[in-house]
Amino acid sequence: MTPDRGETRHRVERTLRRLTVETGNPPTVREIAAALGRSASTVAYHLRILEERGIVRHDPHRSRSYRCPSPRSVDGFVKRLGTVGL
Repeated sequence: MTPDRGETRHRVERTLRRLTVETGNPPTVREIAAALGRSASTVAYHLRILEERGIVRHDPHRSRSYRCPSPRSVDGFVKRLGTVGL
């Protein structure tokens, strides 16, 4: 991974979080792309990598399908892991 790709990926994640907070809804790939001045295909590429790494979640049946887990949901997930012995 080149530093540029890593920085772009970080900017995609930050923009996803920011637009979600500002609008109350997750943005579309095109909205993220417009905010960053990048192509939708570039943003989609980085979102897929972020999903593979568990940084964002994706529901393929929704147009506003990329979401960042909140710290509260992550804490709850970790607690549930402890109850099943993982």
